[in-house]
Amino acid sequence: GTYPPIIKCFTTSDMAMKFQRGLTCEVIAMETLSNDYGKLVFLQSDRTLNFHAPYGTHYSVRVPTFGRDLAYNWDNCDLYVAASGNEVYRLNLETGQFKEPFQTSFVGCNKLHVNPVHQLLCCGGDNSLCEFWDPRSRKAVSKLAVDKGVQITAVKFDSDGLTLGVGTSAGVVHLFDIRSS
Repeated sequence: GTYPPIIKCFTTSDMAMKFQRGLTCEVIAMETLSNDYGKLVFLQSDRTLNFHAPYGTHYSVRVPTFGRDLAYNWDNCDLYVAASGNEVYRLNLETGQFKEPFQTSFVGCNKLHVNPVHQLLCCGGDNSLCEFWDPRSRKAVSKLAVDKGVQITAVKFDSDGLTLGVGTSAGVVHLFDIRSS
């Protein structure tokens, strides 16, 4: 047998443990929902989103398909879940309801990132495509083809909101200016 996963949070200034959380299964992705790490959400390998508050486990909800990544939009309180199919699920944490998912043009969304300046959602997929979604219009506004035959394994916007870094399964990192075509 194996031991269940445990999450521990430490402060580096005095090397003291802030908290420890026991989980039921392996964590695929984690996202903070507050500035002080008091509110956390874990995407787990059994298709559940496990929400934690300062006092411990708050709530669990099941995702329709196996998830691969999480991203949180602070402006509209949407939690995006990248899935193994062609859908990106949207859970609104203000109302506690799933919204209609984004339908990507590819199967297998690996990574998500929300632009910190204008809230554009970047979805990186299996077939070397990045798709950009505007959450206000709920439409794909652009696509970016990277290298053929590779998977997108990382996407990240810079703090200026104009530069996008894309990592591939071949170990190559590309930098793009989102203003250019």
